[in-house]
Amino acid sequence: MRFLLYAIGPFVAFGLVLSVADRQVLLRESKLDRGQTYELRGHGTVDARNHETLVCYYFTGYSIDSTVLQYTPGNFPRHESCPFLRKIDVPK
Repeated sequence: MRFLLYAIGPFVAFGLVLSVADRQVLLRESKLDRGQTYELRGHGTVDARNHETLVCYYFTGYSIDSTVLQYTPGNFPRHESCPFLRKIDVPK
């Protein structure tokens, strides 16, 4: 029982900290080249017809969330990679 507490405890604590701080941690990212399409839950079909696109997957502390960003080499004016930490957009 104690082993289970030591094995799972840090993950539960990390999830609680993320939830309280309204932050998300990057799990993985995928880059879509021009002309590719990708079916993404919550966003429908992501179409990289006009520009390259980044699909970012974040852990929120209790679920996995995804977001779509426009890819631009050089990180200006858009994104070259997904941000590692992201603030959760809470609707008001």
